[in-house]
Amino acid sequence: MDLNLQSSQTQIALIVVAGMISFAWFVMRRRWKLQHFEIQIEQGKATVLRGKVDKEFLADIERICTLWNVTTGQVTGKWQGDDLQIRCAGEASSIQLAIQNAVDNPL
Repeated sequence: MDLNLQSSQTQIALIVVAGMISFAWFVMRRRWKLQHFEIQIEQGKATVLRGKVDKEFLADIERICTLWNVTTGQVTGKWQGDDLQIRCAGEASSIQLAIQNAVDNPL
């Protein structure tokens, strides 16, 4: 009987530990997704001021700026649920939809 009690206590402890690990993973994943980025556009070149984006995305922004003759502006991105919402300011406000499309449908 004593061995059976220890076995059930071990099982409960394992369930509690698994629950704590799952909760920690959820919190860390959520915190990572809430990070955002800021990109400055000067003379048609995109520079990351905050956060992380890949080189391909920066190249997409620069291509879009070239196509639309945009030389200055700001691009910010923030996760809202499972969607990355893009906001553009300055001259770049005219290309917000094109950049959002680049995010949603990368080349």
